[in-house]
Amino acid sequence: MTLTVYDRDIPAAAGAIYVLEPPESCCNWSEDDMSFWIAAARLSLRLPFAGSLKDRRHVVRSLTDGVRSRFAISVSDLGPDGCHNAAELGFAAAGSSSAELDERMGNLEKYLYQREEEGEFEISGFSLEVFNYGDLSN
Repeated sequence: MTLTVYDRDIPAAAGAIYVLEPPESCCNWSEDDMSFWIAAARLSLRLPFAGSLKDRRHVVRSLTDGVRSRFAISVSDLGPDGCHNAAELGFAAAGSSSAELDERMGNLEKYLYQREEEGEFEISGFSLEVFNYGDLSN
């Protein structure tokens, strides 16, 4: 039995595990292609109509579920714990270019302000940073 990987035939043994390196020809990346970009955003919310922690959880869960279903962005409730009329959410995304992340996070920001118009919460702050994490070539 043989395996064909990257246009090469490799003899296969039953139950064996193979770690295969791609041939040099399929990795023609330039140094510019090897950077790793991260976007991080923080959203501060006022929840004037939330009378309990249950109301707060409902608003935050609705918002985080909406973000997760529409965007390739991670979201986390940052607190404050025990406070029913405020929330802080953190968002993070990774990509291969700053332009890609600028577009994705811009779409996120538009979505958040559209949701604010529904009246469940008020946005009291939004900050965004996109930065190059480093070189992936090592």
